[in-house]
Amino acid sequence: MRALETNALGCLRAIATDYDGTLTHGSDQPSAAVLTALGEFRESGGLVILVTGRILAELFTVFPAATEHVDAIVAENGAMLWQPDGVTRLADPVDRSLLAADGRLRAGEVILAGPATARGAVLDDIRRVGWDYQLIFNRADMMVAPAGVSKGSGLSEALAECGVSRHSAVGIGDAENDRALLDACEVAVAVGNAVPSLASFADLLLPEPDGAGVAQLVSRITQGPPLHSRRRRISLGAMAHGIPATIPSSQFNVLLVGDPGSGKSHLAGRCAEQLISRGYCILVIDPEGDHGALGQLRGTVVYDGPHLPPPGQIAGHFSTRFTSVVLDLSSLSPTATQSYLRDLATAVNRARARFGLPHWIIDDEAHSSAGPLDITHRLADRSTGWGYCLATYRPDWLDRESLTRFDAVIALQETWPPAPGYADLLAAAGPPGLRLPTVADIADRHIAFLAQGAESGPSGLFGIGRRMTKHHRHWRKYVVGSMPQHTRFFLRSDDDEVVAVVSNLTQLCDVLLTCPDSALRHHARNTELSRWIAEVMHDRVTAERIRAVETGLDTEDIDARSARAALIGVLHDEYRL
Repeated sequence: MRALETNALGCLRAIATDYDGTLTHGSDQPSAAVLTALGEFRESGGLVILVTGRILAELFTVFPAATEHVDAIVAENGAMLWQPDGVTRLADPVDRSLLAADGRLRAGEVILAGPATARGAVLDDIRRVGWDYQLIFNRADMMVAPAGVSKGSGLSEALAECGVSRHSAVGIGDAENDRALLDACEVAVAVGNAVPSLASFADLLLPEPDGAGVAQLVSRITQGPPLHSRRRRISLGAMAHGIPATIPSSQFNVLLVGDPGSGKSHLAGRCAEQLISRGYCILVIDPEGDHGALGQLRGTVVYDGPHLPPPGQIAGHFSTRFTSVVLDLSSLSPTATQSYLRDLATAVNRARARFGLPHWIIDDEAHSSAGPLDITHRLADRSTGWGYCLATYRPDWLDRESLTRFDAVIALQETWPPAPGYADLLAAAGPPGLRLPTVADIADRHIAFLAQGAESGPSGLFGIGRRMTKHHRHWRKYVVGSMPQHTRFFLRSDDDEVVAVVSNLTQLCDVLLTCPDSALRHHARNTELSRWIAEVMHDRVTAERIRAVETGLDTEDIDARSARAALIGVLHDEYRL
């Protein structure tokens, strides 16, 4: 298979195209113009995969030079795969006794093909042989294929062999059997002559038909604005009247701004969860150790501790396995962090330019790491300037030109209206005349404001959605680190004598096991432990659970021994102690 080379295609690295009615018009071979366009795409570093319902031998009869213009061929509606090094059967052949059902049927390596008018006789014979076969229709033609075989399943095999993620592919077609092909790709495109059902399903309907439309698509990918899918979106939460607050899931940049503790890391993690769960490849830069729980998700590796893998090993995950990586940098010194990130930027930039991976880089506390990662330079580079989610309370670290490269800005604040700097960012990212919220609009601290262009989706206030994995701000610092003196918890007895000083949650669990009952009741009476967790750690969920135990102890609904166990249980549950 031809290797992907460094190119300027952004994250869309493959075109998967149907043949009849898509590449061709009124003849059995594509025009010189469309072949030239596909050749230019390949010269730019992209791959072209032909996906057809035709029997492979019949395709080569009418288009002998097919293998000179494409990198792989999925034939027989997903049942066969041609690559330069050979042909692979992707399913067992359909029972050949079905050929007797209608004399017009033809046999491929796997499928049977013929006119759609033969379907009645074929269905009767399928019932006779008792196999689980499916009929696939393509305008006036019909195929008999094993159950589960489709252009989408065959394309998935081809993409895997090519080393390209489905989220880096554009699918294009014209007929009913192209639905699975389009659905298997990040962006679904229909040519101008597509059947109505496919046209309504596609993310983009091209004005031009067949080959002219394909050439138009190539130009759009290599020179035009980014292509976004209507079907694949990142959910942020819900706006008024249940309107979803969403942003595109690829070829998009988003900036999260807000005061410390306003929920930026929570929302960044929510975006990461969805991307990982849907098979996107992401890199999470985690300076404060907030995102370790993402390691619970399939295909995600978390690296932490003072001895991180070499940056080249991190980049290797993206070029071979489509793995997502979380880098917990919280145990590194500032100097070590800066040095590591500079080397990482070089390695990841190279992988991204060559493979289009990772699809997203999520950088929490971006003001502290953006310099070594050279974000300003990468935003300006077409091959790497997409798929950034940056969270910061200091947007002023970005120069004005870089700020204009964000397609959406989300402001998360506990006080509104937004500060003048945030307001300017929101107004610049949103549609003309965007109305910004006032204090009267805000009823809940979990409200944020999304500003994006009208072509990307709606703008406005939204309630932030829940997470799949638990998120705790600055997890490592609170669990095993040493909190600053003024934020530590001083455990006192009834006569105000200091019993213990707690500098992290691991110490708190130890203290709860041995402290006097009187000290436990003293703090429960004033709900001081829950207030400490809420105010210092900004963790209101855990604080509410702790407060419920404190209330039970104060009212003597539970005894001190049970309260100790309950408090430790909450901390173990919430913080994975």
